[in-house]
Order: sequence, then C-alpha cells, then structure tokens
Amino acid sequence: MAPFAGVALNEFETFEDGSRSEPGIDLEAFDLDGKRLDAEGHYREMFGEETLRSLADQRDRIARTLEDHGISVLPDEHLDTPLPWLRAGEDVLQSSPGEPLTVRDAFFFETI
Repeated sequence: MAPFAGVALNEFETFEDGSRSEPGIDLEAFDLDGKRLDAEGHYREMFGEETLRSLADQRDRIARTLEDHGISVLPDEHLDTPLPWLRAGEDVLQSSPGEPLTVRDAFFFETI
C-alpha cells in the first residue's frame, strides 16, 4: 500500500425498495449517448453552484485531513496522466487489455 489518495465527488443512493448504490472509485453517471459525465459538471447541473461549492469545500477538508496524516492526495490532473509503458492485463477492468493505463488505473482499483 502506498500513502496516496484520490478524493472525488461521488454519491450514495438508497432506493424505495431498500437497495442501494454505493460510491466507487469513479462517478458512474452517463449522458444519453453513454458518455461518462464530469462529476463537477453533473453536480452543478443537478444541485446548483452553491451546493457544488459546499461539496468542494468538504472534499478539500477531507484532503487536508488525509495530508495531516501523511497521505498525499493526488490532484485529478495527475490521476489522468497516461502511463504508456504500463498496459492493462486480463485482470484490469479499467481499460481494455493492451491499452495504456493512467495513474488512476495503476494506483486505485476495485477488486471483485
């Protein structure tokens, strides 16, 4: 384990039937064409600028707390940096096998 973190906007949903959707590493929200939505744009459109500022402030407080405990929070622009020398294998779900990975893919992943 490396002392790195990524802090991102995401959501937890509880549905009428009691089932729920828990946040993952990335926001799983898509437009009608199937394109992944940008989290900040998505929340700005859904809840407005004031709520987005409140969420961003909370995200910043979480990041400061992590950093106070010796955990480096990587900025989004660094998380999306491609690593052309590192390729996805069969066990990597973020990319197609043989495709270059990003820092986000290499450091942050979920196991099934």
